[in-house]
Amino acid sequence: MSVMTNTFEGMSAQTKRTLAYVAAAVMVLLFMVMPDIAWAGDEGAEFDEIWELLEGWVQGTLGRIISLIMIIVGVVYGIRQQNIMAFVMGPAAGIGLYYSPSIIQGLVGAGIAL
Repeated sequence: MSVMTNTFEGMSAQTKRTLAYVAAAVMVLLFMVMPDIAWAGDEGAEFDEIWELLEGWVQGTLGRIISLIMIIVGVVYGIRQQNIMAFVMGPAAGIGLYYSPSIIQGLVGAGIAL
């Protein structure tokens, strides 16, 4: 760690910025020249069964029951505390639980069609 500190210690801010830009340009060039590096994560079919199981739990009857319980608890707690935020958090958590597999699939599973 002291080697890195000593290496960059005498450089000006402009030189450090230029080195950062050069490093970023080299990374972009590497990803353009070797696209296989950019396609990491296209494997993992062995975990599909686990994903489908958990998705079935969350969006199936168990997930609906847990979501309904969250909504009821949020409503009761909101009435008890006389606070609208406590009332909102229960239904928001229930809806978030139910739709979380779709959101995750949309964010992480989005592929680029070539």
